[in-house]
Amino acid sequence: MDLGLPELLLVVTRGVFERVHEQLAAEGHDIRPAHGFAFQLIASAGGASGADVAAHLGITKQAAAQLLDGLERAGYVTRGSDPSDHRARPAVLTERGWECIRHGERLWRESEREAVAVLGADAYAALRESLARLAGAGGMLEPPLRLKPVW
Repeated sequence: MDLGLPELLLVVTRGVFERVHEQLAAEGHDIRPAHGFAFQLIASAGGASGADVAAHLGITKQAAAQLLDGLERAGYVTRGSDPSDHRARPAVLTERGWECIRHGERLWRESEREAVAVLGADAYAALRESLARLAGAGGMLEPPLRLKPVW
């Protein structure tokens, strides 16, 4: 099969995401990729409203509210109140949410070590540098990074 670079990047990305999420599930964290991307926003901002999550993930406010409701039921976030907007209920991570992030970060590091083992340190470093150059040239590394699931 002769895949182009975009397809190869998607195949590898999806494979890594699936493996990380399977391992998280085995450790008691049955979450989807969208949850991890919501965690990134909530953690970096110190809390996020449904509207914030919707904008970050590129989904409707209703879908974001459902996502946050599910995370709250599973114990990953708590929803508070915003004194400046009584309708807003910003989500903040619970200890379980932070634990999930720590487990996920460990699994991402493990997947990088696996890639180094397959490619070798020099080829891995060259691949990272090349991808960073491509992303930088396309303006994709400008903040805020818009990382979100696309499948």
